[in-house]
Amino acid sequence: MRAPGLLWLVMTVSTAGLAAEPVRLDVAQALARAAAHSPSLAMRRAAVEAADHRVSASTARLLPRLSLNVRYTRLSYVQPGEITLPFSLPNQPPPDPIRLGEVIRDQFASNVVLEQPLFTGLTLLNTREAARHGQEASTAQLQQEQQDLALRTEEAYFGLYRARQLLEVTEQSMKALTAHLERLERLAREGATTPLDVSRTRTRLAGTRVQQLQARAAEAVAQQALLTLLGLDADVVLELTQDLERLPPPAEGDLQAQASTRPDLQAARALAASREAQARAAGGGLWPQVALRAAAQFDSPNQRYFPLRNEFNPSWDASVILSWTAWDWLATWHTQRAAQLDALGARHAVAQLEDGVRTEVERRRLEASTAVERRQASREAVDVAEQSLQRAQRLCDAGQAACIGVLDAEAELTRLRAEWVQSRIDLRLAASQLRRAVGTLSLTPEGTP
Repeated sequence: MRAPGLLWLVMTVSTAGLAAEPVRLDVAQALARAAAHSPSLAMRRAAVEAADHRVSASTARLLPRLSLNVRYTRLSYVQPGEITLPFSLPNQPPPDPIRLGEVIRDQFASNVVLEQPLFTGLTLLNTREAARHGQEASTAQLQQEQQDLALRTEEAYFGLYRARQLLEVTEQSMKALTAHLERLERLAREGATTPLDVSRTRTRLAGTRVQQLQARAAEAVAQQALLTLLGLDADVVLELTQDLERLPPPAEGDLQAQASTRPDLQAARALAASREAQARAAGGGLWPQVALRAAAQFDSPNQRYFPLRNEFNPSWDASVILSWTAWDWLATWHTQRAAQLDALGARHAVAQLEDGVRTEVERRRLEASTAVERRQASREAVDVAEQSLQRAQRLCDAGQAACIGVLDAEAELTRLRAEWVQSRIDLRLAASQLRRAVGTLSLTPEGTP
C-alpha cells in the first residue's frame, strides 16, 4: 500500500529537481540578449552591408569594362565569287575563272572589347555620391534601431518590474484587509462593532481579490512581452535584479545641440543628400556621352583579310565614341525635375524632423525633472498614509471611531503605494527616454551594475 505513495513522492522530488533555474537579469544583460535576438537589428545590419556593396558597384562603373565574346556560326553553301577575264590568248582556250575566296561553311569569331567612359555628364560620379550618402543613411538607421531597441527593452524590462511591484502592493492590501476582517469579526462577536462594518470589509476584500487577479494577469502579459523581446522560451522564469535606485548618468550639457546629431536626423540628412545626387545624375542624360573603345578580334574568316580564307587571323581597332540622344531630352529633363522635387521634399522632411526633435527633447527634459519631484512626493505620501492607517486601526480597536475609517485609510495607502511604484518606474524610464531623445542611449548603458 505504501508503494504508490512512495512513487509519487519520488516523482515529485525528481520534477522539482529538474525544474529550470530562473534566469537572473539586470538591464545590461537584458539589452545584450535583445541585441543578439533582434530580427530588426539583423535587418539593419544587412541593409548596411547592402549599402556598402552599392557603393562598390557604383565605383566599379567608373572603371574600364572588359567583355569577351565568342561565336560559332554554321553557314549555308554559297558559291564564292569568281572573275572571268574578258580576253584570251591566241590559239589558247579561254582562261579559267578566278575564284575570290574559299567556300566557307563554318565561321568562328572571338573578340575582346575594352570600354572606358570618358564623359557621362557626371552621371557616374553623382551615382557614386548618391550611393555613399545612402551608405551613411543606412549606418545612421542602424544606430537609430539600436537606440530604439534599447528603449523598447528597458520599457519591457521595467514594465515587468512595475507589474510585479503592483502585484505585491495588491497582496499587501489583501493581507491588511484579511487581518482587519478578522479583527472586525471578533469585535462584532463582542458587540463592539456593527455587522455593516463587517459587510463593507468583505466587499472591499472581494474587490481586492479581483484586483489581485488582474495584477497577476498583467504580470504574465508583461513577462511574455519581455521573453519574446529577448528570444527566450515562454516557460522561462525571469528574476529581475536591477536596482531601481541606481540610475544611469543624466543627460547633461546643451541637450538641443546633442540632439542635432541624432541618428535619425543624420539618416534623414543623408537621404536628402542622396536624393540631390540622384537628381544631378538624372540630369547627366542631357549631355553628350563620350567613351573610348578598343577591341581585338581573332576570327575565322577575318572580314578584314581579302580574299576571305578559312583560317584564323587577328585584327584590332580603337575608337572614340560620341553619342547623344537628341530627341530624348524632354523625357530626361522631366525625370531630372521630378528627382529635384523629390530632393526638395526630403529637405523639407529634414526641417520638419528637426522641429519635432527640438519639441521632443524639451518635453522629455520636463518629464525627467518632474519625475524626480514626483518620486519624492510619492514617498512622503506613502509614509503619511501608513501613519494614518495605523491611527485609524488604533481608534477602531479602542472604539473611539467608526471602523469604516480603516477601509478608507487602507484604500488610500494602496493607491499611494501604487503611485510610488509608478513614480519609481517612470523616473527610470524618463531618464532613458530623455537620452533617446538626445541620441545618447546605448545598448551598452553606463551606470548599470
